[in-house]
Amino acid sequence: MKSIKLLLLLVATMAFSQIAMGQSKEERAKANTEKYNEKIVSKNKDLALSEDQKTKITAIYLEQISEIEAIKKEVADEEARKAKNQEVYKKQGMKIYNEVLTDDQKKALKPAENR
Repeated sequence: MKSIKLLLLLVATMAFSQIAMGQSKEERAKANTEKYNEKIVSKNKDLALSEDQKTKITAIYLEQISEIEAIKKEVADEEARKAKNQEVYKKQGMKIYNEVLTDDQKKALKPAENR
């Protein structure tokens, strides 16, 4: 469970940092995907994302960015917006984790104390 929370935090951090840089949605999604890949590669170089996985993850990030932008426009209350954003990050993070990553990649992302 700690590894999933860590993964969700990573996804949220990447999304916030890219929004602040004023990049296009596509650039932000690709940058987030590369950061995700770097995180995996830092644990084990042999587990780098395949091109197919990168394409799938980039599409998930594009969806996430669009959802976050819609929430920003639709929800005025900051606390409610933060809560909705967290739901999106969690949903998209779980989608990447469950639908795209291999079992070995999932294991590489788990903190050492959880192994």
